Amino acid sequence: MELGCLARAGERNFLDLRSGKEPPKHCTFMRTEETLRALDDLIRERSILQHPFYRAWKRGELTRDQLATYSRVYYPHVAAFPTYLENAIQCAVDSSTKRALEDNLLDERTNPAPHPELWLNFATATGEDRNKVKRAKPLAKVSSTTFTFDRLTSEGIASGLTALYAYESQQPEVAGEKMRGLRESYNIKSPEALSYFAVHATADLEHRASERAALARCLDAGTSPAAVMNVAEEALEAYWNLLDGVCEEAGVQLSEALP
Repeated sequence: MELGCLARAGERNFLDLRSGKEPPKHCTFMRTEETLRALDDLIRERSILQHPFYRAWKRGELTRDQLATYSRVYYPHVAAFPTYLENAIQCAVDSSTKRALEDNLLDERTNPAPHPELWLNFATATGEDRNKVKRAKPLAKVSSTTFTFDRLTSEGIASGLTALYAYESQQPEVAGEKMRGLRESYNIKSPEALSYFAVHATADLEHRASERAALARCLDAGTSPAAVMNVAEEALEAYWNLLDGVCEEAGVQLSEALP
């Protein structure tokens, strides 16, 4: 079965963009739109909110100690995020993409304060010592995640944008769900403790839109759809792996299968 110039992939209802097959040149626009829809479908299928840790969070089943462990284990990824953006900025080849990434980085550093510091406010609310969180040695799975995102954001602008989009496109919904759970189930309600999540629930709406638009420009310029999908798979796997590390350290059962 075909849709325009591109074939759907079985019952998943989106393209097999990893097949290596390229559409005819006159179908470039359709290729771009189909690729982005396929990318969004993949991200929804692999939503981090389906991870066992966040399922337990939403059900109100985590202990305060487990939340504290989460705040400590997850921190290196938060601290590294500005570096991912810096990597992508170095790879940017057009002014619109570079400007959007620079605005994103400015948000990370200043809106309303450096985001690692906002995260440490949350960590403090869970009972962690902020200085101990900053000094803690990253777990192996967390180091693997940060290494993967650092590499992907350094391997060219299309790779960097895809990795960033795979993560940031989820954050408005993820941050909103975290805030709801913290207020309703864990009695963490202060604006200071919730500030990291409040910022990402709104700022990442703009960030994901600008990253998607920049990815469209890359695809229009000839970036392989297969390459985009492969990077997305790797970034989503690394993100999932980060939460696996949290579960192992916090003693949360990893009993649910990967979607």
